[in-house]
Amino acid sequence: MKIIEKNIEFLERRIPYVSNDLQEREDIQDIKVNINASLNAKYFIKNNNSIFLHSIYDVQNEMNKMFSKLDKQVESLVIFGCGEGHFIEEIKTRYPKLKNLMLIEPSKKLFINFINISDLSKLNITSNLTIVINRTIEETYNMALDFIKTNIKTNIGFVYHMYIISAFEDYYTVVMKKLHDYIKNLRINLNTVRSTARINLINELMNIRFSSEHCSENFSKFLNSKVVTIVSAGPSLGREIDKIEELKKKSIVIAVGTAIKILEENGVKPHFRFFMDPFDENMEIFKDVYNDDVPLIFMNSMYYEILNYYKGPIIRIAIDSEYLVKYFYNTIGKEIEYYKSNYSIASVTHDFIIKSGASKIVLLGQDLSFSGKKRYAKGSWNDDEKIDFNLKDYIEITNNLGEKSYTDLAYWGMKDQFELMISETNIPHYNVSLGGASIKGTTLLPLSDLLLDLNYIDEYSIKNELSKDIKDGYSYENQKLLFKHIWDDSLFIKKSIETKFILIKQLEESDGYSKIEKLKEVFGKLIYIDSELAKNPFYSSVVEAHLKLLFQAYDISFNIENVDEIEKYKNEIQKHITKNAEIHDYIEIVFFVLNELKKIYKKEE
Repeated sequence: MKIIEKNIEFLERRIPYVSNDLQEREDIQDIKVNINASLNAKYFIKNNNSIFLHSIYDVQNEMNKMFSKLDKQVESLVIFGCGEGHFIEEIKTRYPKLKNLMLIEPSKKLFINFINISDLSKLNITSNLTIVINRTIEETYNMALDFIKTNIKTNIGFVYHMYIISAFEDYYTVVMKKLHDYIKNLRINLNTVRSTARINLINELMNIRFSSEHCSENFSKFLNSKVVTIVSAGPSLGREIDKIEELKKKSIVIAVGTAIKILEENGVKPHFRFFMDPFDENMEIFKDVYNDDVPLIFMNSMYYEILNYYKGPIIRIAIDSEYLVKYFYNTIGKEIEYYKSNYSIASVTHDFIIKSGASKIVLLGQDLSFSGKKRYAKGSWNDDEKIDFNLKDYIEITNNLGEKSYTDLAYWGMKDQFELMISETNIPHYNVSLGGASIKGTTLLPLSDLLLDLNYIDEYSIKNELSKDIKDGYSYENQKLLFKHIWDDSLFIKKSIETKFILIKQLEESDGYSKIEKLKEVFGKLIYIDSELAKNPFYSSVVEAHLKLLFQAYDISFNIENVDEIEKYKNEIQKHITKNAEIHDYIEIVFFVLNELKKIYKKEE
């Protein structure tokens, strides 16, 4: 098979909208690709100018320069231009944490040249791959913006091939300026980001006081070798509601997220409920939910009032983005399993079930698309709005029944994540979400057919199975120990921030902003205090992690080039002032919540 045929097959399987673009869209760039025989080098002609795809002298040196300023810890990367694919080996060897990759190629002809000589399957080193080809500036910006929003909590980087600047400078400049403006405007519009960080902090602190009746280790053992069904809220769920009671006799049924409400509205009680959303509006999901004996699987980052309301058994699990939970278990010296904090609650549940060793996994309501132009099955607390699928944010696909449907990049990212996790396990997966997006690695069939193939499960008592060894670590003594560590660490952080503010105030009062030596002196002291803060466990593992996104936005906002040395140091000190204000407010919330918890404990004594 020729390399281009292999690549087309790869695109059709993994990113079909790119395959469609190659077949249906004319090249919007007026170029012609040629080869210089004497130099054995590809070039293209644009506006009567000949532009080589790579350096005719030293391609490796070109690659070194291209990636020289990119953070070695980059997790999400946008590359402008594909060239002849030399970048593939570079990112493979240089960036071990890279998970998400976006390739932007302005020209269809240049992309075809790329897939004629480069093996796209080598890009499987990344979990999520997005490709944008032959799109207008506005379309490219919108798709890149979706990529950034989806991966905003990761370390994001941008690089470009030199030919992009030579031939498509306006294209690159406009897209990057708009993206930079968006990220820079986070400084002005960071209320949501800031609020989310604070909400997660409050939830994780408040939920610590709830001691789980069952530990996740026992629950994991309970699921081992069983058929497990993940019930999500996609439109296809509505067609199978009447079969779930029969399904419960043949598999463990776990309702996740909004599906909790939908099943309740239809009088169906799952074996378990799984929830993780941190926001208070999601209390609506639990309104009128009967919760006497259905265990709720939760994470500490879940909205804390839910546990005040929920009267059924609870099972705590931990995800890798719950920084306070990690700090807690490090404090008490207990090792636990952390699960992936993926795109969706269904994806987190999926990771948990895989690691539990289920014998089969069934996906129900996992549409990953707008089946029937709807987002949810009937009964959701959040009614569907009318969606205009002519908008550029939506991607036309063929669903698993061969029908025309739509998805978006967010759903596509979820789909990629599901497929990656499925590819890494030998557990058979059955997709009964008819009318949804195709999910590679699953067997598609109607639920009625699957029910004929499944055996009845033995009668069992969930409570007896799960309560054999109740040790989740959240004893009253361990809670008190944790709060003491947090209090002491937070006092140190508060004093450090106050010292930094005093240094900056003294700089202002002495007119030090106009003196380079004074600026350097104060900046050096600020850096030293930061190095001491980095040794503080609560700061390094919780505060900094929760505020990472804010700090990244400030780093970009204060990144001013081509200024003199005095302006450079003034800018760095201003960045310290802004970050310190965020840390100060964060720590004040910590003290406030801890004091509130003291009152709660006192009432309960």
